[in-house]
Amino acid sequence: MNRDLKKILSGVEKPGRYVGGEFGGVMKDPSVPVRVAFCFPDTYEIGMSNLGMKILTGVLNRLDFCWCERAFCPWPDMADEMRKNGVKLGTLESGDSLADFDIVAFTLQYEMCYTDVLEMLDLAGIPVRSCDRGENDPIVIAGGPCAYNAEPMADFIDLFSIGEGEEMIPELITLYRDMKGAGKAEFLRRAACEIGGAYVPSLYTVEYDSEGRISAFTPKVGIPATVTKRIVADLDSAYFPTDAPVASGEVVQDRDSIELFRGCVRGCRFCQAGHTFRPIRQKRPETLANQAFACLAHSGAGELALSSLSTSDYSALPELCDLLLPRLEKEKINLSVPSLRADNFSTELTKRIAGVRKSSITFAPEAGSQRLRDVINKNLSQEDLLEACRVLFESGWSRVKLYFMLGLPTETPEDIEGIAEMADSVVHLWRTCDRDRSQTKQLAIALSTSLFIPKPFTPFQWERMCTPDEMYAKIAVLKNKLKARAVSYAYHDPHTSMMEGIFARGDRRLGAVVYAAWNKGCRFDSWEEYFKYDTWIECIKEAGLDPFFYLRERGEDEILPWSHIDCGVTVAYLKRSRKDAYRGVITPDCRNAPGGCSGCGANRLLGGKCQLSLETEDKPLPAYTAPEVKKGEPVSVRLRFEKFDKGVYTSHLELMKTFAMAFKRAGVPLKHSEGFNPKPYISLARPLSLGYESRCEILDTSILDFDGDVAGLIQKTNMYLPVGIRITGNAAEVKVADIFASGYTVVCETKDVADDAMAEAVKALLSGPLTVEKRSKKGMKTVDVSEQVFSLDVAAENGMLVIRAVLKDAAGGSLNPRYLVSAVNEKLPGANIVWADYCREAFYTEAEARSL
Repeated sequence: MNRDLKKILSGVEKPGRYVGGEFGGVMKDPSVPVRVAFCFPDTYEIGMSNLGMKILTGVLNRLDFCWCERAFCPWPDMADEMRKNGVKLGTLESGDSLADFDIVAFTLQYEMCYTDVLEMLDLAGIPVRSCDRGENDPIVIAGGPCAYNAEPMADFIDLFSIGEGEEMIPELITLYRDMKGAGKAEFLRRAACEIGGAYVPSLYTVEYDSEGRISAFTPKVGIPATVTKRIVADLDSAYFPTDAPVASGEVVQDRDSIELFRGCVRGCRFCQAGHTFRPIRQKRPETLANQAFACLAHSGAGELALSSLSTSDYSALPELCDLLLPRLEKEKINLSVPSLRADNFSTELTKRIAGVRKSSITFAPEAGSQRLRDVINKNLSQEDLLEACRVLFESGWSRVKLYFMLGLPTETPEDIEGIAEMADSVVHLWRTCDRDRSQTKQLAIALSTSLFIPKPFTPFQWERMCTPDEMYAKIAVLKNKLKARAVSYAYHDPHTSMMEGIFARGDRRLGAVVYAAWNKGCRFDSWEEYFKYDTWIECIKEAGLDPFFYLRERGEDEILPWSHIDCGVTVAYLKRSRKDAYRGVITPDCRNAPGGCSGCGANRLLGGKCQLSLETEDKPLPAYTAPEVKKGEPVSVRLRFEKFDKGVYTSHLELMKTFAMAFKRAGVPLKHSEGFNPKPYISLARPLSLGYESRCEILDTSILDFDGDVAGLIQKTNMYLPVGIRITGNAAEVKVADIFASGYTVVCETKDVADDAMAEAVKALLSGPLTVEKRSKKGMKTVDVSEQVFSLDVAAENGMLVIRAVLKDAAGGSLNPRYLVSAVNEKLPGANIVWADYCREAFYTEAEARSL
């Protein structure tokens, strides 16, 4: 690993975010014709949970002429150190700077990540504005949900991918390969003309009237006036990532996910995804089961999630559960079923998932009164919710999450108070329903509210958005009505929601605001601790804009910043649905509408009807035989392993997870704990500080029916470990209790080139009486550690200071080698160690240590 990068990593939070080397990572020859850096403008642990990123990187890496690598936004501490040390932002795979790639692609999942895009470009040395980039700079593209209104980011992105990218992005990369060297402008022009879903902002001009509204949106000659989104018509035959890189560290959603279907039958009038993801296309349960089993075999994950906008609307959900659950239960894999609808949550479904870990189930009534639920087309009654909760409570669940929105069109104080009344009804139901009181825990209702944002391509896209002051008043009304102890309440920050609303419906003039805010230090705006509301408002006003201009109601005939985008759903349908909202008229869901269609227009993208149901009997899943569950006596096994290179940034807990998943991939049946959440038995002896290399780590585990072939066990498990972690041998002879000392090699970089005189001075210092400052429960204290140094040698090698020492490492006291480095810097200023690399080489018994 690059030494400059290692220096930085030793002093930042969660260094494992930046090193890569995960199991399943894709490595190719850097001389491939096209290199793409796929960037997620947020942290590693959030980006690695994103299924879309896994799909698109996998699609591109299937092309033999393309290598697609990953990059994530560095946390501010890392970004600051990179700038200070002149280290450019690179990818996890090769480490090459983003500036060296042909194409840099961003996925825009959330409006409050816009400054992170600029941050990543700047950290790589790429000019952040498109107009400042030359022929030798990468082409910067972007897609994702926020691309449906691309205008606020038009100053920074060369080309936007509108819609689903599985087919569009390979077409774009192929065109780039064929045109490489023809010039950026010509490539962008041809892409806009020849590739469906490609939107190039620089090929369109925008004019505004005296009030700031868009008066004209004009394409250049030959450029399409409307950009129609791309979709994948057949999800069963579409690529799905079953061999994606597996995160070694902690991620937000540490599980495998399978995508049941795209689109939504419901048509909630506030929901952008429910409209932009149409038309409805479902995968067959047989396809899903095969994909799930392949993912789990590759990752070794302990949980599988069913992903969709509304999981219980998947027409073959019972059949899918019947295919999945026998294997999941045998292999102790939890099934996560999010995005459930209260109006079709059945006892039958509950029975099917009864064997999974009962954490919590989320329902989203959205509004507190039936009147307002009809306005937003929720198609849900309070009776539906209470029946769903009854089924849950009687089946052993005790935790429920309820999700609502505040600030919806036509909302009244009575609607808000109805939210509290609904929560009280759930509490009352818990007290009175028939359940096994000896087995259930205390009721916990997590009630949360988000704030209504009128998103593009929804029937409410023309509505006014409430100001923060109005939002806080609504939150106060709800807080005052919530009395039950079982109910906890959390709400989204109104100021953050206001900024999200501004950018969701903003125009191209906001690009100057994003640029100014980033220059003033705005980054990670989606994180509460970094969001700077006052700075954003200041930048909006400095740009000559009024923030409340973007919250206003829009006229239905007004040219909107996204009017040139066709998401499939027609404007006529959106206007009709908005009119129905104010009349309190429900639009039936697609399955119950006359003729089996609500008339939104998106089915034209399929050339026919949406796929609302599935026939499952004509393509049966091949018979699956679950692996035999070993029930013999467990055999304790002690192994020696090493950490090096990228593996040194894997923490103690992450190491245990890494080994558990590797053993599972290798088909090694480990003994599990009993109880609510069984875990494999893995124990690591004498864990090291993060960033320390080691040649002598000890792992204990317990294997069911082990045949004693340790060499075979090591060989097959090493095939499934990430870069920098390897099992090196049998450690059955090692008695952990007898370990008394550890041998270390510490390579130190000093301000001046280390020589023999410096080495002798350091050795003299460390060989004599030695006191260090150590932290205890009562604070810092001075400790004489001379008796804890059993062997010491110091030498100057290749201009570096190398300390080799055997130090006490026992339950009754231990000496970390970093204290030696601290002592040198404190008591021998001439040495001036600026950085040190630590490696544990060996363990010693007390007799061995004292004989040195």
